[in-house]
Amino acid sequence: MNSGAEAVETAIKIARKYGYEKRGIPENEAKIVVAKDNFHGRTTTIVSFSNDEDARKNFGPYTPWI
Repeated sequence: MNSGAEAVETAIKIARKYGYEKRGIPENEAKIVVAKDNFHGRTTTIVSFSNDEDARKNFGPYTPWI
C-alpha cells in the first residue's frame, strides 16, 4: 500500500468479497458500519464515513449504505 486510505479501501473490498462469496450476502446488499468520530483518509468512500463537516464539506454526494 502507498497510503492508509488505500489500505482502508482495500479492506472494504476484501470484506465485501468475503461477505458475498463466503457468507452469502446477496449481491450489492453489503453495508459498511463505522464508528463515530473516525478519520481514515480523504477518498470519496472514506470521507463518506466521517461525521466531521470540515472533512465532508463540498465532497458529496457520499457513498450510500454507510
